[in-house]
Amino acid sequence: MDAGDVISQHEIVIDDKDDVGTLHDKLSVVGSDLLIDTLPGIFSGEIRATAQNEELATFAPPNIKREQEKIDWSQSQQVVYNHIRGLHPWPVAFTTWQGKVFKVYKAIKTNKQSSASPGTVVEIEEEGLSVATGDKILIKLTVVQPAGKKKMLFSDFLRGIGSKMKVGERLGE
Repeated sequence: MDAGDVISQHEIVIDDKDDVGTLHDKLSVVGSDLLIDTLPGIFSGEIRATAQNEELATFAPPNIKREQEKIDWSQSQQVVYNHIRGLHPWPVAFTTWQGKVFKVYKAIKTNKQSSASPGTVVEIEEEGLSVATGDKILIKLTVVQPAGKKKMLFSDFLRGIGSKMKVGERLGE
């Protein structure tokens, strides 16, 4: 995927709050600007391509498989957070709750720690559901979609069927 000579490039900052959707938007603007700036040099022959080290080329699989979308709570908080960001807005990370798919659209990192097993619900608050990760640092789920329902803020979920969720339950089983 990332192979061949480089004719032009531009570096962008990937913010900790970026996800696939925001990166798509950033890159579409940068890409179109880069194309407009680069095409005249290509047509005039002024641009000299720079060879890449082919040993460092990376390849992406053609499609993400369903099992790759599932959250692995045994991973560190940062890995779980990046997993959720990397699948938002599509195809969307998921876990299970009460044996059914429970999609997670957005989450925030916290500084809170817990000795609970990975995937354990540790706190249930209006603004989010705090879940233990593999490095014992909690991650707070803020936008979710329970099976058969629409995507919603956790506060809306909590006022509905989420009221059945209990501290100590395990997600992903």
